[in-house]
Amino acid sequence: MADSGQTDPPPRSARGRIARRPQLLTGDHAPDERHASWLELFFDLVFVVAIAELGNSLSHDHSATGTLHFLVLFTAFWIVWIEYTFYADRFETDDALFRVMTGAVMLSILIASTNVHNAFSGNADGFALAFVAMQVCVLALYAFAFVTLPIARTLAARYIAGFGLGALFWLVSIGFDDPINYALWGAGIVVAVATPLLSVRVIVDTPVHAAHMAERFGLFTMIVLGESILAVAVGTSKTDWGFEVALVGALGFLCAGCLWWIYFDFVDGEAAVSRSALMRLLYVNAHLPLLAGLTAFGIGVKLAILGAGLPELEASVRWALSGGAAAFLLAQSLMHLTDGKSFDDLAVRARALAAAVLLLIAVTATGLSAVAFLSLILGVLIVELVIEVIDEAVHAREAA
Repeated sequence: MADSGQTDPPPRSARGRIARRPQLLTGDHAPDERHASWLELFFDLVFVVAIAELGNSLSHDHSATGTLHFLVLFTAFWIVWIEYTFYADRFETDDALFRVMTGAVMLSILIASTNVHNAFSGNADGFALAFVAMQVCVLALYAFAFVTLPIARTLAARYIAGFGLGALFWLVSIGFDDPINYALWGAGIVVAVATPLLSVRVIVDTPVHAAHMAERFGLFTMIVLGESILAVAVGTSKTDWGFEVALVGALGFLCAGCLWWIYFDFVDGEAAVSRSALMRLLYVNAHLPLLAGLTAFGIGVKLAILGAGLPELEASVRWALSGGAAAFLLAQSLMHLTDGKSFDDLAVRARALAAAVLLLIAVTATGLSAVAFLSLILGVLIVELVIEVIDEAVHAREAA
């Protein structure tokens, strides 16, 4: 990387400073070891609320339309998390200004979370304004980096233009009624998602800190997994305790455990993030269906617990369970490719095949109770997990 006259990066803590010039904390300027800061962990807490509200919304309306609404809103929150997290990875200063701006983003997220239930039923403008506020705060951070840090100007200019245009679509939507306003939301989401994809060459010049970003994605995944566990607790607390309810809850918990095992044991996030810009973007974007699917699965478990006494599950609940787990595994299969694997790798094919089997179960396994249906899903996940454990052991023995 060409010399930009930049000094060594500042300490992670800048307490007592009102504002300091951002410096690139990645690439040649990266510290040897870096972990999520206390501020980043605090920032993630508001997404606990957002994910919970999104899950509650899907729980109340798990029809095809309700699922589409859930995916749109989930993507909106995901965009904000991505924009802020990548900014913090590269330029975090931890001074008073950065903390205040982070707090403003968090407050906007909380306001947006309170508008989730009404976003598609009477208060679209409230959610749109909250989303615009989130974007403006992040854009202000990129604008500060643009003005004060020459090495960041090309990337910041791209992101300000792209994310700003996306936010503009949301702002303009306030002047229109359904369905035009929602079409503008969709356009804004497309622009925001496309911006990094169209900035690959620029991203190469301002890389991320591989270990830090792998940790950040892992922490966010833990938040969503936590919501899945919470769904089990909420579901059992709202029903009369009995053997069948307990069994459905246990099956749901074991399924979540399998998904946790698959995510955290068999993809090297640090290696994925440190590879080419295209592979890194694939790794990042694959998390969207993975996390949305994981959230849907958690809500499916909650609904299955509530319907434990019924002779068969509703079709929408079957799809939340099987479809959510299938989306998780398909995304994991793609993420495995970013870890240096190919389509010929056993783990990649095993995940894809398990996802296909789960989708087939959703279509064909009608007339089954919650216990029977979740038992099928758990069986598929266990078989897939055993295949990966054995495959990993074989590779380890060959390497030795």
